[in-house]
Amino acid sequence: MHKSNRSFFEERTNRILQLLDQNQRVTVEEVMSLCGISSSTARLQLKELDRQGLLTRTRGGAIRRENSDPGVQTDIRNLEAKQAIAQVARTMIHEGDIIAIGGGTTTLCLAKELTDAKNLIVITNSVYVAYTLLHNRSIEVQMSGGVVRGQNGACVGPRAEELFKNISVSKSFIGADSVKENRGFTTINPDERTERRLLHSARDSFVLCDSSKFSVGPFTEVVADFSDVGYVITNCTDPAQVSMLEEKGIRVIKA
Repeated sequence: MHKSNRSFFEERTNRILQLLDQNQRVTVEEVMSLCGISSSTARLQLKELDRQGLLTRTRGGAIRRENSDPGVQTDIRNLEAKQAIAQVARTMIHEGDIIAIGGGTTTLCLAKELTDAKNLIVITNSVYVAYTLLHNRSIEVQMSGGVVRGQNGACVGPRAEELFKNISVSKSFIGADSVKENRGFTTINPDERTERRLLHSARDSFVLCDSSKFSVGPFTEVVADFSDVGYVITNCTDPAQVSMLEEKGIRVIKA
């Protein structure tokens, strides 16, 4: 495989695995549309990713590698980077804070860092985040209403949006599937409005994103404009990307 072809393969891999993070399964047709490739190329890509252990090939598509416990996701991609980002985000949270946490694997890592926290109120639209914090009696967990998306355990829709529209918290934390200068922070999620409301509910807004998010997308749905975000916590070391964010008025905190 030539270097240019490998680069295309890796970009397609990132897109496919991000879609699987959201929806748990993907069809050949979705891979074709997402990556702009033929049916035969899509099938070969899925076959190779199955061989690498990154997904499980099925008739007509693929599914994520299954995990029985929603609070223990050992199949999180870029796990070490996300854990490092979560650990830095944890230092931004202090006793007595009221915070909002959105859905996603990086925010789930943040929730796991909070299991020993004291005197917090956490408002979330993520079933997984709430599950992770459930047994800490020092944390009051509030769940939004709405429709639970089976793909990622996030509550979405008008009821969830209404909650975040009418609250005020000290800090909010969300993830993103892509960061691009010409689009902002985008997501594969077809209902991004709830996350946007969650982000806007805070005095200080944080986006948690590992370095891979700067090399994929942009995707269709804009979860946040650059002007909506106060802080980005990332392990990205590309000076051009860091400068781009800083020029937009965002403080970049390196993990």
